[in-house]
Amino acid sequence: MTSTSVRVALRVRPLSNKETLQNCSECLIVIPDAPQILIGNDKSFTFDYVFPSDTEQEEVFQECASPLIDKMVEG
Repeated sequence: MTSTSVRVALRVRPLSNKETLQNCSECLIVIPDAPQILIGNDKSFTFDYVFPSDTEQEEVFQECASPLIDKMVEG
């Protein structure tokens, strides 16, 4: 029996209409080609998956949930 470890995904939400009207800016940067974000200039966090704000729900599902569901169905 093979085990499946818990994985952590982060999906960055886009700014809301209210935040846009208030001229807010995003407070974090998604590091390209790495599952990492940068907050400010010196705080980085690594996850198993990082999805930028323009990612569609279908992509998140295919990357994260679909493999888990397949393993669950397999037993």
